[in-house]
Amino acid sequence: RAKKDPRALRVLDPACGSGHFLLYAFDLLLAIYEEAHADPASPTSEATGRTLAEDYPSLHALRKAVPGLILAHNLHGVDIDPRCAQIAQLALWMRVQRAYRDVALARVDRPLIRRSNIVIAEPLVADHLLTKEFVARLGDAELGRVFTGLVDKLNLAGDLGLLLPVETFMAQTPEHGEIGNLFAPPEERIRAALLRFVSEEGRTSTRRRLFADDAAQGIGLLSVAEKSFDVVLMNPPFGEPTKAGKKASNPHLASCDDDLGAAFIHASATRWARRGLTGVVSSSTLWFKHTLAVWRQRILVGDESAIALGAHLGGHVLDNASVGAVATVLGPSREQAADAVFFRCLRAADKAATLAASILDRRQGIDRPPAFGVTIAALRAYRKSPLVYWISPALRSDLTRFPALEGTGADVRQGVACADDPRFVRAWWELPVERVGVDQDWLPFAKSSEYSPFWDDITWIIRWALDGKEVRAYEKAYPKNTQYFGRPGVTFPARAVLGFNPRAFPTGIGFGHMGSVAFPKGTDANTLLGYLSSRPAEYVLSFSNGSIQGR
Repeated sequence: RAKKDPRALRVLDPACGSGHFLLYAFDLLLAIYEEAHADPASPTSEATGRTLAEDYPSLHALRKAVPGLILAHNLHGVDIDPRCAQIAQLALWMRVQRAYRDVALARVDRPLIRRSNIVIAEPLVADHLLTKEFVARLGDAELGRVFTGLVDKLNLAGDLGLLLPVETFMAQTPEHGEIGNLFAPPEERIRAALLRFVSEEGRTSTRRRLFADDAAQGIGLLSVAEKSFDVVLMNPPFGEPTKAGKKASNPHLASCDDDLGAAFIHASATRWARRGLTGVVSSSTLWFKHTLAVWRQRILVGDESAIALGAHLGGHVLDNASVGAVATVLGPSREQAADAVFFRCLRAADKAATLAASILDRRQGIDRPPAFGVTIAALRAYRKSPLVYWISPALRSDLTRFPALEGTGADVRQGVACADDPRFVRAWWELPVERVGVDQDWLPFAKSSEYSPFWDDITWIIRWALDGKEVRAYEKAYPKNTQYFGRPGVTFPARAVLGFNPRAFPTGIGFGHMGSVAFPKGTDANTLLGYLSSRPAEYVLSFSNGSIQGR
């Protein structure tokens, strides 16, 4: 990549919290500025037309200016929580003061730090009467239409944050007969109008000032969204969005089964840092979860961007939580033959030291575990593209070549979702034994249960008179694959915290939707149970579900 003047570098944390990533980036940028100042080949600034050394002839002059330059030009953050954003602003201000102290700059000589680029993502304004008054006093019909539209579009800012494609609201094609691009740059014109509105007629209204402050946050969100960034750093939110966020037609959420973490990474790769780099610390489920297969094939292994570096960290990393963590660096899509490098620190007692030592080895040309180099094509080739970087090329080739169990060795099915268990499901001891069985009113019923390899008692029975007539008649029920009821097979629960644990599924049994049953093809159920209970099968299955991740 070509060198850039440090003042042109942009770093974003789209879910900045209290600003940890931005604080680390601040320290790194201090060093970058000094390196650029000493570099005779450093490029000129687009804003000043001069190099850093020309604008600041001495190192002392540079060090006096750099903290303010970093906050003004380099660091940007967004959060939906006002308290977090305020803490991030304070933390950066305190870091600036420390930088001044480190170069022995007296308080009276320190430049004032008036603002940072930390923005609260929230609806533009809450006072609709003042909104109407403000628009009426603008004296600019086009600007008023744009502001009113922006107020409406930003209603979900508090739910989706920067996932909301704010910048597209200003890029819409004008209606017939209207003049386009009058809102360029948008934040400048509205901010100026807000200042006039607050102090109009020589008086300052608290209500108007609050209105202006709220509006300024929305304009600030627009300003951030319109920029492109060289680096995006984040520990994105996890789980699902709010109900209002789910209802929104958001392309990032649609790409990844409403997974917030994956949606933030998708937005970074396709909007915020489309030509830059994205660094993420997240749950390891993004690397392995089977429902994110299409997302991985687009974002992690090829179509729109590709992983360059990964650190598999395991538990007790994110605030000491037991959830498995990974660090991922991705950038623009690369050749499928290009390598992605992974560092495996799952069992390391000191993960930070192990990672640092392995990175140093790699830089010195030493290729050994815990570092693994794998081509993008190899990661993509295995079904559903889990990032199983640690397996041998021979095993990877075999797994790619052999067919899936489903459709060849067995039919794997989920069963009935009653949607009202108190009505349709009982424990077996609640009814006389003669009323339970095939062709009886009640049928033994397998539901998901605790860890129990090889065998688990069938505790439940389901009302199944007349081939489940009553269940089928219930509008909320979902009776699927009932043609498999009564056949022998192998069942396993949907979740496997302690590991994959298949168990025998005897004849004459129905099954629910919280687990699956594999019905063998061309072999018997006992043989299939033995195969699925083997260590090699458990190891291979862990690649796809991420529950074991090759431990």
